[in-house]
Amino acid sequence: MLIIISTADLYIIGHFPRQDGTAGWICFFRKDFLPASTRRHISRLPVFTPGAGGSLYFLDERQNQDVGSIFRKIKEEKGSGYIFSDDLQRTYLVELVHFITRLHQQHFPSILASSN
Repeated sequence: MLIIISTADLYIIGHFPRQDGTAGWICFFRKDFLPASTRRHISRLPVFTPGAGGSLYFLDERQNQDVGSIFRKIKEEKGSGYIFSDDLQRTYLVELVHFITRLHQQHFPSILASSN
């Protein structure tokens, strides 16, 4: 399961691959952490609209593995001490945003087509 919540200045993304919801990942970050071009892109998507009440997606096994891999990379990079760690985490977040965009498009293709 993938949960997306957007507030005025914060994105919260949770991934809970187990059916019982007892294990998973939560990532929250300020909107200004992402590049301006990415912020413009995702601000057009209903899934990232502040106050929309959040979005919930149920994932298949492959999708759970893909999202889990992105979250693991973010976690590993956070404590790495690498001089460009923030940039690399930003890259992984953009990858996660693209995953969510693709997932949203599969569920609501007409909404994305009209936002282009």
